[in-house]
Amino acid sequence: MTSCRTLFLPLLCLNLSLAPMPLVAEAMVFGIGSFDGQNADFEQESNLYNTPQYYAEPGDYTAIQGNFGFGENFAGPGAELWQDGPNGTVDPGDPGSAHNWSVSLDGFPRALTGGRPVVDIFFQLGETEAASAALLLEADLFALGANSSHDLTFYFNNVPFYRQLGIRANTPLKLYVAKNQPGIFFNSGGNVLSVRRTGGGLVDPLGPNSQWIQFDALRLTAEVTAPTELIWQIGYFNNATTEFEQEQNIYNNPQYFAAAGDYSGVQGKAGRGGVHAGPDPEIWKDDGADPAASTEGFPRALVPGRPAVDIYFQMTPAQAQQDYLSFKTILFSLGANSTHDVRLYLNGTPVGVVPHVTSNRQVELLIPRQGVTAPGMGPVFHAGNNVFSIARTGGGRVDPMGVNSPWIQFDALTLSTALAPADPAVPVAAWRTLFSVGYYNSAGSEFEQESNNYNNPAFYTAAGDYTTTAGMAGVGEVWEGPDPEVWQDGPLATDWNLSPNGFPRAVIKADWGRPAIDLYFMADAAAAAGSALFNTKLYGLGAGSSHDLEFYINGEPFHGQTEIMADTWITAPLPAGKLLAGPNVLSMVRTGGLNTDTAWIQFDQVELVSQAAAALPAFAVTEVTRSIAGDVVLTWQSVAGAKYEVMTAPSLTGLRTALAIGLDGMAGTTSFTDSNIPANTTRRFYWIVRTQ
Repeated sequence: MTSCRTLFLPLLCLNLSLAPMPLVAEAMVFGIGSFDGQNADFEQESNLYNTPQYYAEPGDYTAIQGNFGFGENFAGPGAELWQDGPNGTVDPGDPGSAHNWSVSLDGFPRALTGGRPVVDIFFQLGETEAASAALLLEADLFALGANSSHDLTFYFNNVPFYRQLGIRANTPLKLYVAKNQPGIFFNSGGNVLSVRRTGGGLVDPLGPNSQWIQFDALRLTAEVTAPTELIWQIGYFNNATTEFEQEQNIYNNPQYFAAAGDYSGVQGKAGRGGVHAGPDPEIWKDDGADPAASTEGFPRALVPGRPAVDIYFQMTPAQAQQDYLSFKTILFSLGANSTHDVRLYLNGTPVGVVPHVTSNRQVELLIPRQGVTAPGMGPVFHAGNNVFSIARTGGGRVDPMGVNSPWIQFDALTLSTALAPADPAVPVAAWRTLFSVGYYNSAGSEFEQESNNYNNPAFYTAAGDYTTTAGMAGVGEVWEGPDPEVWQDGPLATDWNLSPNGFPRAVIKADWGRPAIDLYFMADAAAAAGSALFNTKLYGLGAGSSHDLEFYINGEPFHGQTEIMADTWITAPLPAGKLLAGPNVLSMVRTGGLNTDTAWIQFDQVELVSQAAAALPAFAVTEVTRSIAGDVVLTWQSVAGAKYEVMTAPSLTGLRTALAIGLDGMAGTTSFTDSNIPANTTRRFYWIVRTQ
C-alpha cells in the first residue's frame, strides 16, 4: 500500500529563537454570535422581532440583492445589534420570558424555518479583502426541530455556491467561496451572504412549526488560503436545471468541454473527444428561445437513451501534481418512482459508484491519483487534457415500454484539487480498469459485426502470451500488441474484413455459430489480490428474442441471467481468488433463449475493474525540528524495506520539487533533513509519499 500525508509547515512555528518571518494575515470580515453551543445572544425568528435582512456593517446596500431582496441604507454607526434584549422584562405575548425583542425590527434571527426560510447578511469588503482568491464561511448549525431534516443553500451576492442536503443533527460547516466559481464576484464595498432553507423533512405535516434549524454563530474571513482549487464548475447549486439543456441529440451531445483544447485523442465513456476552440468553456445552454440553435450545452440528465456524459477539461502542471481531486454533485429530480445506478470515471478509470439512487443524493468524492493509496490503483490525471465521465449503468424502469421516465438530473457539478485526508484512517477506495471495450452510448457502431468474416471470438485487451489460457470459445494466442486489439478495422462496413481483428458486437444463437466471446486480459499481483467487478450493458436485441447468458472467469461461471428480453445492465463481482496474476480470460456465452431468426443480443460497453478499498495505513509525522543553522528535520512513521519520496513547494498549489527519491524506510521511523531552504522563505510545504 502507498500512503500520502501532506504536512503544512510554516517555518516560524518551528523555533521561536529564529527571527520572526511575516505570515499571510487573515482578516475577519464579520462575526455574528459566539461559538458556544447556544444562541441566547440572538432573537427568535419572527416578523414581530426582526427581518430576514441583517447588517453586519454600515453601508448603502440599496443596489445589492440578497436572496430575500435588495438591501437598505444602513446608517450604523456599528453593526446591527444581535437582539433588542433581554432586559428582564416579561413580554405579555410570551409569559415566562424575560426579553424585550419587539422593541424594534433589528436583530439577528436565531433560526431558519418553513415560515422564515432565509436570512441575508449584508457586509463590506475592503480593497484588499475583495482581492482575496477565496473567503471562508464558518457556521455551526444546531438545535434542530425534533426529528426534522433540512436542505440548505448558500448564496454569495445572490449566486448559489453550496448546497447541503439532509441535515439531521448538529452540523459544523466550513465553506470556501472561490472567486473563480461561475458568477461569483467580490465587491470592494457592499456584499451580501445568504442562507436559505430550501427543503427537508416535515415533522409537523400540517405546518412549519417544527421545521427549524438554528445558528450557533457565523464567521466570514478574507485573505485565506483555501485547501482546494476549483478546476471547473458546471451549473449552480440552486435546486434547478434551468441553466442546462434537455438531454436530446437535437440540443446537445454527450460531450461537454469545460476548457479549450484538442481532445480528439482522449476517450470518455460516451466516445472520443473533439476540438473545442474556446477560449471560454462551452456554454451551459444556448442563448435565446431556441435550445436547438446548436449542439452545445450541458445535458441536464442521464436517461437510458443518453446514459453517459463526458466532461473534457484541462489541468495546469501545479494542479496535476496534487495527490487528490474532489468531485461534488447533487443528483436530484428523478423520474417518478425510478431507480438509478451511477458510475463515475476519470480518464477511463472508475472513481466512484453511486448505487440505487431513489431520491435526491449528495455526492462528495475524494479521488486519489494513481499510486497514492496502492501501487497502480487510482486514476491517472495529468497536465493538459483529461476527461471526467458520468454513466447511468443500471436502474429500474417505471415505464417498461419506453425510456421516458427513468431520468436522473444534475443540480451542479464541481471538480477541485484537494489535500490528503487529515485522518490517516480515512478509507479511500482505489480502482483500476483491467479492460474497457466500447462506450456507454447505446450504439454498437464502434464494434464489428459478429461474423467469422470480420473477427473471431477471441478479443485481446492487452499484449501477452495467452496460449495456456482457455476460454469458452477456445484457447488463446500470443497478442504482441503493444496496444489492445482494435475494436473494429474501420468506420465503414466494407472495412470490417480487412483483418480478423475487432470486437464482435453481439452474441447470437448457437446454430448461427457465434454464441461465445472470450476477452483476454492481464492482471498484476495487486489487482489479483483485490476485488473485481464486471460491468456491461446489453441492448439492441433481435425482435421477439429472449436470451440466457452465462459469464465465466478463467473457465468458471460467476454470473448467469435468464430470459433477457429488454435492455439490461449487469454488474457482477468476481469470486475471491479467481483473478490470476498474469493472463486471464473472461467469457460471455449465450446458453439458451427463444431462438427466433433474430436471436442476437448486443453489447454497449464491457468492462472489468479491480478495487482496493482499505483504510490508509497508520502514518503520522512524529517530529519536526529546525536547527540553529536553519535545517528542517522531518521524522515520520515508516516501514522497513519501503521506499519514500519527500517533496516541497512554496504553496499548496505550487510546483513540487523532489528533495529525496527512493529513500529507504527504517523500522519504526525515518528522518530526512532539508538543508537547502532558500533565504527569506516565509513558509514551506512538504509532502511525504510512500512509493513502494
